[in-house]
Amino acid sequence: MGIVLKYFPIMGAAERVRLALWLGEIEFEDARVPPVNWAELKGQPPFGQLPVMSIDEGPYIAQSNAMLQYIGTLAPRLCPADRFFKNKSIPRHYVAGDIDGNGLNDLILVHLGDQGGSQLGTSLQVLVQVKKRKFKDKTKHYIPFGGSYKQGDWSYALHLADLNNDKRKDLIVQNVGPLRVTGEVSPPRVFLQQRNKQFKPVRISNLTGSRDWILFGIQPVDIDGDGQMELVGQNKFEASNPAKNYFTIQVVELTTKKVKTKFVSY
Repeated sequence: MGIVLKYFPIMGAAERVRLALWLGEIEFEDARVPPVNWAELKGQPPFGQLPVMSIDEGPYIAQSNAMLQYIGTLAPRLCPADRFFKNKSIPRHYVAGDIDGNGLNDLILVHLGDQGGSQLGTSLQVLVQVKKRKFKDKTKHYIPFGGSYKQGDWSYALHLADLNNDKRKDLIVQNVGPLRVTGEVSPPRVFLQQRNKQFKPVRISNLTGSRDWILFGIQPVDIDGDGQMELVGQNKFEASNPAKNYFTIQVVELTTKKVKTKFVSY
């Protein structure tokens, strides 16, 4: 089987597809399209965009999520059918980091489920690199609560960082809830890694915002240089008049005793 993946010579939307093919030990041609050649190729791919993937010189497959689902059928250990395909979920994002201390990067993935045509509900998957390029699904150990969220959360980014200075990597999941549909707000989720390596969920209630606020992004960073990691979030207030929209930067500091939060408007 000849698989050709076409994308620009950058990471971008094709990087997770390249990674999935590499982890699945699937041979493929990584065709990098120079930007100067894009104009003459633009009319060929579906939707007029990259990345695209072809199989045995057949028609192009567009959209990276569709490619990942197909790769999951070729390498079932990356996307077990009994857990993810029955729920019609797709891997949305991943983060790499050594969570078990063996010197090899492990993977944490977040999957989105299709609930009646809407991408609602999420599940986490932990793939531990037990030896070089050999991964084992250890979700049940690291995520003892099952890794599933209630419907309404829409996770699309993951971060690993030591939030409480215990020399263990903690997990931050960035969510966007269906604010305009139900009025619910889906705050970021924080999971602190315990001594037994399991991730324990911690609710950060003061990052929820309200019906009119949308949390656009969150990053773990020691913003004030005090040796304590903070969570920096960007909130957007959507007014009826777009000209009156404005943003705030929210800084949340996690300690073993309390959570501090500060707002900066701009």
